[in-house]
Amino acid sequence: MCEKVNRIKLKKLYSFPKIFEEIKFHDGVNVILGEKSNDNNNPKNKKTNGVGKSVCIDFINFALLKDYNKTRLAKIGFSDLDPNTIIFLDLEIKDKNVTIKRKIATYDSVIIEVNNKEHFFNKIVDGLAFLETLVFNDKSNYISFRNLISSLTREEKTNFNNVLRYYANTNIPDDPVPLLYMLNINIDNLEKLNNIKTKYDKQSTVKAETKKSLTSRTGMNISEIRAELNERESNLKESLKVIEQLKTNEVYKNVENDIIKLEGILKSLCDERIILKTKIEQIESLPKPEMINEKEMRDVYNFYKKGLGDYIVKSLEEVNNFKIVIEKYQDTLVSQKLKTIKKELIDIEDKIRETESKYNEKLKQIDTTDEALSYLQSGITTFNKEKDDFDIIKSLYDLYNKTTMNMENIKTDYINVTNELLNNIHDMNDYIESLEDTLSNFHLYVMGDKYCSLTIETDSKISTSKCVDVDVRITDDGSLSVDRIKVFLYDISLMFNEHTRKNHPKFIIHDNIFHFDDDSTEKCLSLLLELEEKYSDFQYITTLNIDDFNSLSIKDKISEEKIVAKFTKTSKFLGKNYKEI
Repeated sequence: MCEKVNRIKLKKLYSFPKIFEEIKFHDGVNVILGEKSNDNNNPKNKKTNGVGKSVCIDFINFALLKDYNKTRLAKIGFSDLDPNTIIFLDLEIKDKNVTIKRKIATYDSVIIEVNNKEHFFNKIVDGLAFLETLVFNDKSNYISFRNLISSLTREEKTNFNNVLRYYANTNIPDDPVPLLYMLNINIDNLEKLNNIKTKYDKQSTVKAETKKSLTSRTGMNISEIRAELNERESNLKESLKVIEQLKTNEVYKNVENDIIKLEGILKSLCDERIILKTKIEQIESLPKPEMINEKEMRDVYNFYKKGLGDYIVKSLEEVNNFKIVIEKYQDTLVSQKLKTIKKELIDIEDKIRETESKYNEKLKQIDTTDEALSYLQSGITTFNKEKDDFDIIKSLYDLYNKTTMNMENIKTDYINVTNELLNNIHDMNDYIESLEDTLSNFHLYVMGDKYCSLTIETDSKISTSKCVDVDVRITDDGSLSVDRIKVFLYDISLMFNEHTRKNHPKFIIHDNIFHFDDDSTEKCLSLLLELEEKYSDFQYITTLNIDDFNSLSIKDKISEEKIVAKFTKTSKFLGKNYKEI
């Protein structure tokens, strides 16, 4: 089977203007090293944390079009990081030379140069779509570029404690999509399951809210409401018969059409009043319009003033005054809308009072000294009130039953798609077993045994939190250090297994994963060095502290060429101290 994903080879990270030393990457192992400073006068300079290793990885991710607001760059103030800076990342994607150019100030746009031809994209989403045309060979079934890249570039803040967690934000659910994609399992079915679950959850919410309204309004259990509605409907039919008999009175006939017309107008006006009141409640419950952040205004002003020179002559104070005008305008729009709706409500209520007055005049024409007409007047009022209450309860009860039926149908759809996905998984069982065997061999190398497993299961219960459950187990997992080893073995198994590597970009970035015992670190790196001898088409990029590096007996095998960057407290990645905001 042909490769669905072209290889992505990182070549060089650099910037203009130059805010850090360029970093060149090569095939095989690449180490970004945190070293101790030679400054003996300050003990803090002997530390290797905070020297810029993780920030360096974040710059790579920024160049690979990660959402700016989810990078460390967004936390570095413009006073510490010139927004005019352009980050460059040179790549090879299959046989094409590619350079991604992304400016910090205009981070939502990007230039992608392919074989010396520039392509400008005003929106990052368009740039991502363009990269997907370069990376994926199968255009009919592929995952998003960032979804794929996120599974390859694990940050330190993920804690490396879950093979399917690629984000520091624990609110983001585990993501089995990259694994299924690399195993040639149809990921469309997984997307269908997630969409079906969303529909089911919405219906479940409607059902719960409807049930609450019904039980609150009637004081009954759901099981009792059907009988109550039957009884009420029977009583209303009897009442209607009596009213129809009373309507044969000649006096009533004379005003009947007028009364019916006025009742229709009243109902329409009352409905409009409800709508207006709802709009007023919605507007009054809205938060105030978002204020423009003064610091952001200052940074943007300074940036454009620097870029445009004499064309911008207004003072920052004038800009702030303009900011106040914008905020007042935002507030005025909402206030004016509210004022208009309240005036409409007053007009509607005036019309209701006027119509009620006419209605009452018509009713007065029915001589209340006539006992039958007196009963008719009170009977109509009582009937209408009971009918309105009946209609509301009946409508809620019908909605409850409809959502119940919808949920059952959605469950059936879920089971059907789950079975399709299960068949997909069974069809690729040879691939799964092959990947498990690769994992076992690597586990034997590092841990000394093959006590490990990889299973993929589906759950046909729509109430389950996961559509697909991926379980990877190794010896003594569950502890922080062993879980890191598990993530390492899982990631490199995907990159080197004969089947999954065809759908793998063949590079991995692990930021500070080697926080376990020296022996395991040494074996993991030794495994990579041995794989270098067998494969020439991969990159493994990692950050490492000098203390961990010096403890390795194989450190001499990690040549100076493999150490692509060194940072210390006195020679940081960005060359300066800064504070994240």
